[in-house]
Amino acid sequence: DVTWLKLGRHLRLPDGAKMIIGRDESDNNALLAHPNDKFEQVKFKESDDIVGAVSFISKNASFADKELAARLALAYTRASKDSKFDVFVDGEKFNITREDKELAQKFFVK
Repeated sequence: DVTWLKLGRHLRLPDGAKMIIGRDESDNNALLAHPNDKFEQVKFKESDDIVGAVSFISKNASFADKELAARLALAYTRASKDSKFDVFVDGEKFNITREDKELAQKFFVK
């Protein structure tokens, strides 16, 4: 847990879930190298070959927080804004388009 506090962008979603989004390749690698059993990774369909930050959300997050996490995770990638992508969050699948990173601003932990 201490390692994760030092890494990434930390967000608190409306229903209380915590989210961490890697800031750079170093953060991404460190988050992936130090698994945390309190979080689930937000994943993209492999065939979409999406490049960007790795993201994690608290386990047992609400459906609304999972959907928001999918949108936020996709915002921090280089995915096309003109296409829809499948994003997987703790057993749920969301088919969404990439939004602007501004969406994340009000959820950052300060």
